[in-house]
Amino acid sequence: MTDLKALNGATASPLCFGCMQFGGTADATSSRAMFEACDMAVRRDTGHVDPSMRPKKEEYDRYIAMVQFGVSVGWDQKRIVAEGPFLMADPGITFILLRAHEDLIVIGQALGEDTSEIEGWAKSLRSALPLIWNPELQAYDAKNLHNGEFAGVLGSGAFLAYLADAGNPELDQQLMRVWDAVTYGIPSADPEAEVFDPRRYWRGPSWPVLNSLLGLGFRDMGRLDLEARLRDETADLILKHGFYEYFDPIDATPCGGADFTWTAAIWLTWAGDGYEQARGAA
Repeated sequence: MTDLKALNGATASPLCFGCMQFGGTADATSSRAMFEACDMAVRRDTGHVDPSMRPKKEEYDRYIAMVQFGVSVGWDQKRIVAEGPFLMADPGITFILLRAHEDLIVIGQALGEDTSEIEGWAKSLRSALPLIWNPELQAYDAKNLHNGEFAGVLGSGAFLAYLADAGNPELDQQLMRVWDAVTYGIPSADPEAEVFDPRRYWRGPSWPVLNSLLGLGFRDMGRLDLEARLRDETADLILKHGFYEYFDPIDATPCGGADFTWTAAIWLTWAGDGYEQARGAA
């Protein structure tokens, strides 16, 4: 986590930045020179996965540009924040970190450790959450910290608010609208958005690993009905097609890489729980 000290005159913020949330893109003007070098990059992902399920070239070039910039400044975090071509406050990463802080507090207290420093991290991060609430979208949204603009696309990272006990009635409505528009799990982008692509990397597919985090959040907020629905839909995907990386949330087409260990882990620890018990009883 990096404190963003008065970036472009903005108030210091402890929000996390990254590219998990759909909509985060590097600024084309500030990174154009690096994009030219990206043309020489050899992609290996499209050699073993259907290219239509992977990021497009212009998106991948942005990812490489970020890496190239990091290398060029020796991964100096202050320079990356101040000069880098990409600086998005990301809901998904922010909520995961907030949950991690608060889980660590519980563990520390159980062990009799002083958790005051971690409590300060959690308090600071939670107090900054209003900065990534997009009132027009009625949801948390990735925010460009260079210019203050929101990405403007509802992604599944916004719903990780439930993992960090940061949900609200407006987000509840968005969740059910998006979820009811598909058949299998939580789509990674709003099915009603122009950019929705049910089989392309983080542009629409349902990810078992993310479904499990959302399920944990639903359980902790007492919505066992939502957790059960999400677990069953995730289990259906895995039972139909195995341990793929992600799936089309509409027709269950398996996408990305096969035999993904994190999908297998989700089956063993969450999605397949009831099925494994039934098989053991048989």
